[in-house]
Amino acid sequence: MKRCATQRIVIAAHEAGHVVAIALTKTLQLGDFTWHRLRDYEIIYAEPKEVSKCQWEDGASRNALIAHQAAVALAGGAAERVMSAAPEGLDTVNSIHEQVGKVDFELAHEWLTLQRYDPDQQALEREIQLLFSAVSELMRLHTEVLTEVTQRILTRLRLADTRGENYLRFPATDLLENLDLKPDAVEFSLKATLKQNTDRRSA
Repeated sequence: MKRCATQRIVIAAHEAGHVVAIALTKTLQLGDFTWHRLRDYEIIYAEPKEVSKCQWEDGASRNALIAHQAAVALAGGAAERVMSAAPEGLDTVNSIHEQVGKVDFELAHEWLTLQRYDPDQQALEREIQLLFSAVSELMRLHTEVLTEVTQRILTRLRLADTRGENYLRFPATDLLENLDLKPDAVEFSLKATLKQNTDRRSA
C-alpha cells in the first residue's frame, strides 16, 4: 500500500512493485487493485490473496506464507528504488523503513511476528534486511515488466483525472495483460528468525 501526496510516478512505481511481486510469488495471487483520492493524499493498494488456505499448524506452510507476505509488503519500496535508479548500498533497517514507508514496513514486521517463535527484535530486523535484499533483486530482474505496469497504472489514474473520478477498483491482473510473467517463479524463505529459534532450542 502507498499512501502519500508525492509524485504520481512514485506511487505508481511503488504499487507496481507489489503487483509484480504478488504475481511471481508462489503462495499468493492478485486480488483487486484499488485507488482512492482523498483531499490531502492518494491511497493505492494491490490486494494479495492466498492461492489456497494456509495450513497454519504446519510449520513449513506457515513460514512460507509469512515470508511471502512480508516480502510482498517490502516490494513497493524495492520497486521505487529500482525505478529511480538509486545507487545500491548497505540497507540498514532505518533506510529500509524510509524506502518502503511506515505502513508497509509495519505490515512486514507484523507478518514476521506470527511465527509463534517469539524471535527477538534483532532477528526480526535482520529478516527484514534479508527479505528486502531478495525482493530488490526480484525487482531488478523484472525492470521491464515493472516499468510497463507502472505506466499502465499511470494511464488509469490519468483517465480517472479526466473523468473527475476519485475512486477506482478493478482486478489487478488487468495490469499484467499480455506480459510475460511466470507464476511460482519465486520462493522467499525465512532465515534469521528461524535460525534464532533453532539456536535457542539447542542451547
